[in-house]
Amino acid sequence: MTTDPFDDLERQLRSRVREQRGSAPGPARGRRRLLRRTPLLAIAAAGLTLSGGALAATSLTRPGDKDRGERISFRAQEETRTRPVCRAMTAPRTDTKLVYTDAAVLPAVQTALPWITAPASAREARMTRQLLRTFRTDGPLVRGTSHALDMGGGRWVLVYVQQGRGWFGAVRDPDACSALREARVRELAGERPGVLRAALRGLAAAVDVAPDVQKLAVMTTFGPCRPGGPRCGGGGTSMSFWPGAVRSWNRKVPYGLLGSIGPRYTGLASPRADHLTITGRRPERLAGVPHRITPERGFWVLDLPRGSGAVRVTERTADGTVLRVIAIRGHYRS
Repeated sequence: MTTDPFDDLERQLRSRVREQRGSAPGPARGRRRLLRRTPLLAIAAAGLTLSGGALAATSLTRPGDKDRGERISFRAQEETRTRPVCRAMTAPRTDTKLVYTDAAVLPAVQTALPWITAPASAREARMTRQLLRTFRTDGPLVRGTSHALDMGGGRWVLVYVQQGRGWFGAVRDPDACSALREARVRELAGERPGVLRAALRGLAAAVDVAPDVQKLAVMTTFGPCRPGGPRCGGGGTSMSFWPGAVRSWNRKVPYGLLGSIGPRYTGLASPRADHLTITGRRPERLAGVPHRITPERGFWVLDLPRGSGAVRVTERTADGTVLRVIAIRGHYRS
């Protein structure tokens, strides 16, 4: 006849409770309640005992492990930054030719921008080529994903998908650099499993060594531009995505305000948004600012005059339901 370890442990706990009950005074009702809780405590204790010390050590996370792991991850990246394999790539001096690839668009971009692979009109294609010569790319473009969106008033938004990390913000040897960082993290974390997990998670979020990266670039022109006209400048932002990314902003395209160039703000409305309304604390200073904006394939551009003050951009459905409120600090100098 085999002995059940759960029964043995429960008998030991009950015996210990009886000893304490005889020495410590207290109401009988409380003692009966403690006895009724004993089997549950025994089962939990037996589960921890049978699981083994190694499993318990690797499954428990102590308070502060996440912060320590993130600090170790940052330290490992900083200490290896000057190593030859982890040094940042330099921009080519004469490579200005556009290169295209037939890679598939990642689901994160395709879901947010379902029109990204649709063919462009002749006017849009002409303006796209013109703006691509202005905004220098740092890697091959995914074929058929470059679009110039006419926002009215000579304002344009250039959207394109780039395959790979490119030379801007990338390291010379991603695989060797990643292995070097991981070795340093394991050395700094020591025998602390929770800290090690958090540190490795931090390393996995580094875009300069991430595999299969795609960049979604959104560029806005400075001044009025027209197809076939003189070259016009601008600026914008790019977002990186890759399969298996640990950060949410590397897994899906964010909606809301994307960036600004001086008083010109660019954003991406949610798919359900029909229009946006513009309100401010000082309506008298919003002369010339439209009170309603209709997004162009989800993107919108807002120009604020100097001294406009704080402004609220509200995304609304066709029936006026509020989806999102975006607070913009605006300009306070007149």
